[in-house]
Amino acid sequence: MLQCVCVLLLAASALSHLDEASLDSQWEDWRSTHRREYNGLGEEGIRRAIWEKNMLMIEAHNQEAALGIHSFELGMNHLGDMTSEEVNEKMTGLMLPPTNGQRSFTMAFDDKLPKLPKSLDYRKKGMVTPVKNQGSCGSCWAFSSAGAIEGQLAKTTGKLIDLSPQNLVDCVKENSGCGGGYMTNAFTYVEDNGGIDSEEAYPYVGEFCGLLMIKDNWFLIVWLLNDAPVIWHVM
Repeated sequence: MLQCVCVLLLAASALSHLDEASLDSQWEDWRSTHRREYNGLGEEGIRRAIWEKNMLMIEAHNQEAALGIHSFELGMNHLGDMTSEEVNEKMTGLMLPPTNGQRSFTMAFDDKLPKLPKSLDYRKKGMVTPVKNQGSCGSCWAFSSAGAIEGQLAKTTGKLIDLSPQNLVDCVKENSGCGGGYMTNAFTYVEDNGGIDSEEAYPYVGEFCGLLMIKDNWFLIVWLLNDAPVIWHVM
């Protein structure tokens, strides 16, 4: 009961911090920053109401974070005028294939294995590329696949290179481009194709563009029995 009262008080406090004039100003700044244009005042009113609800939720959460209730803060981004359902529909394109009795993998650890660390941050090891924006394309599977290979490339060669999710969106026929897909199909494509292009040579555009063959900066993937790739740069 006390917790509910606290949440209500925090929501009221958020409202007091965001008066109508402040919200108007922030709304116009946000629209300008993200270049939002709407089809008439009706749509703008709907989107403004959604954005305002999200803004108040962010303010209430951050006030809770200041009290130690949460360990992180939130901030407004380019998705602020969308509902959570709309974000899920546009941004999540993972399609799980049927199992059909596919094999599972079980690993037996050797007694001589050194003690594993409690946590491991691969960002600090230089094996994670910067955060990327998939836009309105349901290509999360392509970014996930490219990111996994980027990490293996960095671990194997010491070189952290941005690889091309667009290459996968355009070329993995078993997936549906911006309509969703599965990472295993992307890995199979890279293996069969003999490589994946770099982001520099094959930049992301956030839509299906059809098959485009790039000859430069390919990376050859050799797959081991346990599905862990070893990667060499092919000049």
